[in-house]
Amino acid sequence: MREINIKRPMPNYFMEMFRSTGSGMLWLMILLVLGGLYLAVSSKTAQVGREVIRLTDDVRQQQFFLNELEAKHAEITAPEMLRARARSLGYRDATVDDVVYHTLDELEQKSDFVAPAPDTLLKEHNNLLSPVYTETLIDAIRRWFDVGVQE
Repeated sequence: MREINIKRPMPNYFMEMFRSTGSGMLWLMILLVLGGLYLAVSSKTAQVGREVIRLTDDVRQQQFFLNELEAKHAEITAPEMLRARARSLGYRDATVDDVVYHTLDELEQKSDFVAPAPDTLLKEHNNLLSPVYTETLIDAIRRWFDVGVQE
């Protein structure tokens, strides 16, 4: 017997699935629902994105307005401006003769108050840095010998 080589077409499962109208409509409905969900989610995301952009722009505008107000406040409350405005309103600078001090007889004054002495660090080095940063090698050796003698 002789073999006959007849090629059978490969079954196309995709086409077979859509041959019946019912299954084709089912897949079409599934695709439409998924497409509708995609459009709903993406439109909601775009709407939220636009709202974020709008709110960010509002924050920038408010910050700009706040900076303008702070600059205007600094300009108005500058000592030179306050003095000039006071002079324009008729005020003048106070002199020694204008200042009046009142003493209260019933106020008890303590005469035994003694001001505290300044720190030795401030006396020696006249700054607020630690001796580790300011002392010389000779100061460190003297301090080391002074500590050794006291013990």
